[in-house]
Amino acid sequence: MFRIYRKLCRDQRGAIAMWIGLSMTVILGAGALAVDMSSFYMTRAQLRNTASSAALAAVQALPDQSAALAAVQVLPDQAAALAAAQSYAVKNMPVAQNGNVITADDVTVGNWDSASSTFTANGTPVNAVKITAKRAQANGNPAPTYFSRALGFASMDIETTAIARKLRGRNCIIALNPADADSVFAEGNISVA
Repeated sequence: MFRIYRKLCRDQRGAIAMWIGLSMTVILGAGALAVDMSSFYMTRAQLRNTASSAALAAVQALPDQSAALAAVQVLPDQAAALAAAQSYAVKNMPVAQNGNVITADDVTVGNWDSASSTFTANGTPVNAVKITAKRAQANGNPAPTYFSRALGFASMDIETTAIARKLRGRNCIIALNPADADSVFAEGNISVA
């Protein structure tokens, strides 16, 4: 019995197969991290761009409010803001590839207070729109994974938010070439917060 045990201890056949099997787990994990995380960051960047453009479009759809009427004005209908936001969302992230990234619950009109840099949902005077763009299981459009499926993660939820507000007052624009008539074109008073 002792001889058989010594013979097994000295036998090195098949050792490389064991090391390859163990290292494949590490290689698969590194591949999942590299490919799936880069896909996550790319999708998040697309969602951020979509949320920003949808917020800018939605805030332009809000009616203008004068300072005198601001205290007594009720909230505007969100239908125009929602339609503008969803239109821009579809242009940036088509529904066929990404699902619906902005739903009616993801569009909130309200007030942006510049002094405290805070957004108040349904606040008055209405001067801002908050948009949440997401690819999530709750929306039925989670972002798929590639290598992470082997580790048990078939999809991931990604969400980003943007707030756009209307500005009052005057803006300053400096043209780099003041002699060229087309060097500056501006329309409206809006900014992304």
